[in-house]
Amino acid sequence: MFKPSLLLLAGLFAAGMLFAKPAPPGSTTPSPDSPAGEKKNPPPLDPKNMDTSVKPQDDFYLYANGNWIKNNPVPPEFSRWAAFTELAERNNNALHDIAEKGAAVSSKEKDAKQTNLEKASAAD
Repeated sequence: MFKPSLLLLAGLFAAGMLFAKPAPPGSTTPSPDSPAGEKKNPPPLDPKNMDTSVKPQDDFYLYANGNWIKNNPVPPEFSRWAAFTELAERNNNALHDIAEKGAAVSSKEKDAKQTNLEKASAAD
């Protein structure tokens, strides 16, 4: 008899496959007709993150995410690590750089042009 969680996981996977749209052939690179800023969405399930050495019926989580887990170890200062945690850290570093540049602006440059810090506070 199947475990309820395995059935739920299989149902969610099947539902996701129903709504997945296949990419048109040759859509991995942007066409010359598309705008320069337009980016293609990555595939919903990246095969590079899968660990095919694990049988899906034994441990589906490791099968689907095994290589990502191996390639992205948890840093020692964190108790957990995920793709959104990594994104938040990148955003915090970018904001820190903006704040540092804003603090280093001399008084001449403040009078001459609007600084990043002033732009950020004007957006509020």
